Amino acid sequence: MIRIRGDQQSEIQYVLITDHEPLLRPFLPPTEVKSEAFNFMSKLPKDIVQIPGGLDYFELIKRTGLNNPIRFHVVYSNNVETYLDVARKDMLKLFFVDCKIPAIKQVLDALEQADSDLHYYNLFGVENEIDFNVGNKVKIPGQFMESVILNNERILELMNFPKKPIAPNISVYEKGFYDYPYFIPAQTNYHIVNSMLGNFTCGKGKESTMEELIELHSNESKKAFKEPNSFTRMDMISREIKKIDYFSFLLSKEKLITPVHEINPIFSPLIIVAPFHNPDIRHIKSANQNGEDEIFKTFLRSLDIEQTQNYIGNSLTHGEDAVKLTGQLAKSKNEYLDNVSLLHASFDFSPILRLPSQGKSIYRNLSFFRTEALGAISQPKNRKNIKKTISRFGHDLAKRTISEKVKQSLITKNRQIVALTDLPIEWLDIDGIPLSFTHDVCRIPETSLHGLLASFTTNEQLEYSVPTDILEKTLVIYGSDEPAFKVWQNPVNALSRTHGFTTQVCLSVDDMVQAIEKFKPDLLIFDCHGGYDANTNSSYLLLGDEQLTGEKIVERNIHAPLIFLSACNTAPTYGTINTIANAFFQTQCLSVTTTYLPINISTGSILYLRLLNNLKMASTEAIHQNWLEFVSYVIRTSAVSDAYTFLSKTDNKHIDSPKAALSQAKSFNQLMSFYNRRRVFKELDQTLRKLSGTEEQVLSKIIPEYLFYSNLGRSDLIKFDVYVDKYDQLNDNTKLKTKKFTL
Repeated sequence: MIRIRGDQQSEIQYVLITDHEPLLRPFLPPTEVKSEAFNFMSKLPKDIVQIPGGLDYFELIKRTGLNNPIRFHVVYSNNVETYLDVARKDMLKLFFVDCKIPAIKQVLDALEQADSDLHYYNLFGVENEIDFNVGNKVKIPGQFMESVILNNERILELMNFPKKPIAPNISVYEKGFYDYPYFIPAQTNYHIVNSMLGNFTCGKGKESTMEELIELHSNESKKAFKEPNSFTRMDMISREIKKIDYFSFLLSKEKLITPVHEINPIFSPLIIVAPFHNPDIRHIKSANQNGEDEIFKTFLRSLDIEQTQNYIGNSLTHGEDAVKLTGQLAKSKNEYLDNVSLLHASFDFSPILRLPSQGKSIYRNLSFFRTEALGAISQPKNRKNIKKTISRFGHDLAKRTISEKVKQSLITKNRQIVALTDLPIEWLDIDGIPLSFTHDVCRIPETSLHGLLASFTTNEQLEYSVPTDILEKTLVIYGSDEPAFKVWQNPVNALSRTHGFTTQVCLSVDDMVQAIEKFKPDLLIFDCHGGYDANTNSSYLLLGDEQLTGEKIVERNIHAPLIFLSACNTAPTYGTINTIANAFFQTQCLSVTTTYLPINISTGSILYLRLLNNLKMASTEAIHQNWLEFVSYVIRTSAVSDAYTFLSKTDNKHIDSPKAALSQAKSFNQLMSFYNRRRVFKELDQTLRKLSGTEEQVLSKIIPEYLFYSNLGRSDLIKFDVYVDKYDQLNDNTKLKTKKFTL
């Protein structure tokens, strides 16, 4: 089951002390996320081992396969004493204290009482002199670093480490590695690069004065305004990403790490932030108190704001005050996205790509998938057009958000994708091929914005790996006794007898809760109808005639580490903001595979049947590194499976069935490798024509249901035990994976 993520004793804990937001607004960043803390923290190491050797630490993390995130915690003022009582006393901590909170005196008193030479304090929001009698107060990152280095003997003693001088040892590379980018979305990557190098002064010289920074940033902005439709700013981000990737490439080139398979990705997952002014926000009913109506109206006006390819804001808002307010909202949102993406990137030194914000201009293409139109989409006569509609949207999104350099990087670099967005990023068209066909993509919904931070917090505190006996811990819930469902339940039941998983008919929520409490599954699959409620703008599952809503999931604490929803439109991309998947994350599920659109009962059943069949081998042999790779492979190959199934049902007498089966198996095998996928996609229709002896296009007749699925959550962090064991064996990690890293 889910475990508490272990500490490395040498990690630095960053603790933000603030107040809880009294009123949650899913369309606004949580007020407790303070940029002052993130700006400070971005220039510091996450582990003291990085100080004497940044690249040595990077190699250690890669060699061991440990996902060690920034240890960032938010502690509310009323919980400070409790936190100080239970927190480990032998770890280095830096407290960021918001001095504007009403209970600041009580907070400072508690910190004084628990003061230690391992505790450092950064006070921000200070308006008047504050009485705070502790030794380690720091105002800037350099001051913190200097104090840790000078007092390293005492610090190591309190941390129960052998005394050994901690001296900075910055790796020297060509000058370009230290050039400071004056475009904010590129700066996050700049700090990641410097963290890898152990350069925690971060651009000393070029950042020497605030006046210089302001002038250079102003000049860069003026240049960008002259070229609003170019991608010069994105290319600036791309250059920083290239620096991060260089060191992963170096590890592979120098054979410092032995992969389990040669086709394994060598690059860290790319964090793609794709901001979207979601029109579904209009469905939220604002509270009629404390001026909330006016705040909400202001936000609705900000939906008109979007950005050009060069991140220049376009607004249809009228009036100077309205423009100012909407501009502030857009700025605070982007600031929050940069901060939270830094946290998600910290698991594996991932680069970050923030795309230009999208809004009103893209609504038309996306509106074809609005919830009220889903019934029409599911009609046989309309489903044949959905491929063109998705392709048109993917092409438009790419044209608006992806530069040629980024596109080429996506085409050539084997890596997984973690997307922070409400947009169906899986449909992004990369030279005629959807992103999810070539890449393993997982997604964290942007709305509500609080969920992005909650996702990090969950994965920073909890972890799960797929055990070899995962099938024995798998429960399939049948939520319908309709003939169309029952015809597929027979082969699933037959497979359960050979593979060891459990199936249960649950035609009510109570039946389902009893089954989950009895079997306590690690993998929970729902095979049922899905739908949405226009009154609450939320999706639900149907168990018999009873709706399983998000409220019931939270209320009944329905959970499992892994969830797979074989049901229609459980996470629509236009028209609902309260998806059933979001509710599962509230009960600490870590990965939810869900659907954008209505799926066919037969193809959906075949897909999860194949998932269960493939899982037997994947859980016992070192094939897939993580759950994201496994699920993406099963969904991706369903495009091929559906094509050959369609071919077998035609009346064409020329089809050689054994040859077709061999051809399908060959495609499945080739799709294991990133470097074959574009070719397989381009050649698939030609192969099908040869097999059927016709010049007529085959793929154009097939509904691309593989594009209807979305993997939510950080499934890239969920590894297979069998794969980890093999990787550790190949890299001799037995001694390295200890509770103490060696200084």
